[in-house]
Amino acid sequence: MAYMGENLQGNITMRSVAEALCISESYLSKLFKRKTGRSFLDALTRLRMQEAARLLEGSDMKVYEIAGAVGYSSSQYFSQVLLQRTRKRPLDYRRANTQ
Repeated sequence: MAYMGENLQGNITMRSVAEALCISESYLSKLFKRKTGRSFLDALTRLRMQEAARLLEGSDMKVYEIAGAVGYSSSQYFSQVLLQRTRKRPLDYRRANTQ
């Protein structure tokens, strides 16, 4: 989790994390689920959305800048994920949470 949090801007994959920890992807997947109760992808998305929420609430960064800062190359995809998780588009989320 710490590695993922420190590298949100990068292209984080199960493989990259497993390589950084010198373990197999299979072992990481099983260990991750056992320790966190979440899948790797769910935990990664959750971390990205928490950081995105922090940036939307506490900065004037543009949506595409926030998307890049949390590891999404497409601001449209980032917006879709945020909408799915929070039921709000980025600018609506910012308005609702900064007043």
